[in-house]
Amino acid sequence: MGDLAEEIRWLSQAAKLAPAFDNAREILSALKDFETSTLSDDTAICLLSKRPSLTESTESILGEDNITDALDEVNGEGHHVLLINRFLVLSKRNPMPANSAKLRTSPSSFRILITKLQLPAPFVYALSRYHLPCGRGFNTRKAPQRNATVHEMWYFLPLRVQYKCNDKAKEHEGSTAGGNQMNPFHYLLHLSDVGVDVRGSRIALFSRHDSTGKMMATLAISFMDGRWSKTALEPKIRIKESWDRCEDVDSAKDPFQVHCIYFTSALRWWTNTLDGVNEQLMAHERRLHEAIDTESQVNTLGVLNKALHAVAAHLQRYNTELKSIQETWQDIIDCRHRYQMAHARAVEDMEATDFDQVTSHLKQLRAFLKELMAKVQNNLALLFNCIQLTNDRRMVANGENMHAILLASRDEARSSKEIAEQSIKLSEEMKQDSVAMKTVSDFCFCSRLFSHGASQVLKFHRSPSQRCFSSQGPRSR
Repeated sequence: MGDLAEEIRWLSQAAKLAPAFDNAREILSALKDFETSTLSDDTAICLLSKRPSLTESTESILGEDNITDALDEVNGEGHHVLLINRFLVLSKRNPMPANSAKLRTSPSSFRILITKLQLPAPFVYALSRYHLPCGRGFNTRKAPQRNATVHEMWYFLPLRVQYKCNDKAKEHEGSTAGGNQMNPFHYLLHLSDVGVDVRGSRIALFSRHDSTGKMMATLAISFMDGRWSKTALEPKIRIKESWDRCEDVDSAKDPFQVHCIYFTSALRWWTNTLDGVNEQLMAHERRLHEAIDTESQVNTLGVLNKALHAVAAHLQRYNTELKSIQETWQDIIDCRHRYQMAHARAVEDMEATDFDQVTSHLKQLRAFLKELMAKVQNNLALLFNCIQLTNDRRMVANGENMHAILLASRDEARSSKEIAEQSIKLSEEMKQDSVAMKTVSDFCFCSRLFSHGASQVLKFHRSPSQRCFSSQGPRSR
């Protein structure tokens, strides 16, 4: 109990726990599960910095030995971005560690991050349960030691990225991910005709900036698969390029610049994903038309049925995620507007038209998604008609077969009738033969009796001399 009370005290101080809204015990329990299942044993956090005294950005790796001092600098002047990824496979020759699927930070380093950055308790709780739906947070508070107002925001950016699939069809169907495509939360969507897999992920972002524009710190925790490091490293490369184009920190003073980079990259990934789904749906539709023109096999329709329902389930989830992205982006625009109005300043680096372009892109993506959802329903209706047409064809074929069977049965019955008639005729003839044979038999019997009687009569009516002669037998000479 003493350890629990001490941890609750630590969480209250580090994460600014609000007892009326935050359940400390539940947050600590979720945090411990998160540390066990998701965090690795070593720490390798990437730190990008744009300091006032330097014209170019710097990049460093934080480990167990230097993370505390580095985070003290992050809370100072300058623009800083902390990037936590899974193990990134930069080359196929490099061996992958056993904990490659875990984030490259240890539980102790992660707790130092919570303490030094004063991460909000709701963000820590949502991060510990990153696989579940969550909200977002925007906060403004005074910082007397800096004589400024500090603005904080945190949110989760859901992603859908397509990667080339090198697995064979049979291997893919037999895998766990291939057999669970109806679950869009945790499993991929395989687009067989396009040759790609759509994998879901998310990026958790926490940002803090002050009213002077001299301090900006962002924490980005990416849950993207490290085997596709090129995609995972894209935001980092873009942030460095954006900062290096600026001569000093004041030229890159827009605290929303990092958020724009993440959103534009995410929207490009989303666009590619929806385009791949569209190509797959067109391939399914062509296959359905071919099935209508020809007699399709049951296996083909079964595969199409399963594939279309998997796409429908994923598109429903995509709609929810894109809606969340659109709402988050609108909150960022509102926060930026309040930031400008509160401090009577205009952010010059990015005009409002740039934000409007992102907003327009989001609207078009959602419209495209709505079109894809309608196309799935059309394909399912076409599939139903194809199945019904196949059943009708089979019923007609079965009717024709039954008609042929009935005709054969009628011919067989006619033949059986003829055979029966022949059998009756044969039996009648056999009956007549039997009567004749009986008459002959009776005549033979009577003849035999008559012959026997006649012989006896002849025997007793012989002359005495004949009887004497026959009784003495032959004489000898």
